[in-house]
Amino acid sequence: KKTEKNMKLITIFAVVASFIALKCNGERPNYVNTPQGPMRSECVHRVSSGSELRRDPIDNSLHVHDHEGKWMRKLPFCNLEDGFPLFEKTETVDPTPQKRQLPSYYDGWTAYTAFKTPKTFDSFLGNFSVPDAPQTTPIMFFLFTGLQNIDWIPKVDPEPSSGFDIIQPVLQYPGDNGNYFSVKSWYVTTDVGTIYSDEVQVNTGDVIFGNMTRTGPKSWFIGSTSNQSGRSTTIKVTHSRLHNQPWAYNTLEMYGAQDCTTYPTLPVTFSDLKLYTEGKLIPSSKVRWLVNPKNQPKKFCKELPIVKSDGTVVIKFQ
Repeated sequence: KKTEKNMKLITIFAVVASFIALKCNGERPNYVNTPQGPMRSECVHRVSSGSELRRDPIDNSLHVHDHEGKWMRKLPFCNLEDGFPLFEKTETVDPTPQKRQLPSYYDGWTAYTAFKTPKTFDSFLGNFSVPDAPQTTPIMFFLFTGLQNIDWIPKVDPEPSSGFDIIQPVLQYPGDNGNYFSVKSWYVTTDVGTIYSDEVQVNTGDVIFGNMTRTGPKSWFIGSTSNQSGRSTTIKVTHSRLHNQPWAYNTLEMYGAQDCTTYPTLPVTFSDLKLYTEGKLIPSSKVRWLVNPKNQPKKFCKELPIVKSDGTVVIKFQ
């Protein structure tokens, strides 16, 4: 009888332990690649081009309004109660600032330039070219100009403890529905997640005009326009964090790189780059782009940003 009682207790304990394990170790969420790293898919939201995102001062959520100002929906906060992170973590980050280098097996910002203004930017305008399609299709690669409130590089630096955001017009390959280039306008945060506009398909040889312009103390316009077709995809965002955007970038971000065949053969040129602060254009001679300040020690090919004397930035792949 004692043995039978012990067996029942063991069985009950096993059932309870299994229940607790299922409760605590919920099913792993799906992650999708964004221009700030792999993010939980339920935290990534598509909005129609022309939409305006406005912060609710009461609960800090974002509300989506259409191009005429009509309220459409409220975006939910990312629910992280299951214990899984907002951004997928595939390696341990050394928190020591002097040692923050990209791991040898890193995929992410493989080539970029950075520049900081002492105060905040009011506008970042510029063109970037559409290269040829790579021979081997990667999971995803992005090319973009962008503005951030802090110097956080995804998968390199520890996830920000305070609020983070980046605004960015982005060229991507492949597109949402096949092997083609497309552009979208993005707003990425670490609380409400990522928001992007409808994609516009573009072609090799096209030039994308990226437009990030302050429209109010805490409001920005983000636009991506094909110079070839004239089509644009845009969003507007109002959020308290956007009052300060002192970091500017020109970036190549890659996921699923294998070798040189995963990259285009043609370089991408970021040209006619114009940065404004306090309502004035910063002369190109005063814009000192830093090249790969947190360097990627292992290259999948020969990714390299080159800064020319006129301020043009060229990212080569081969």
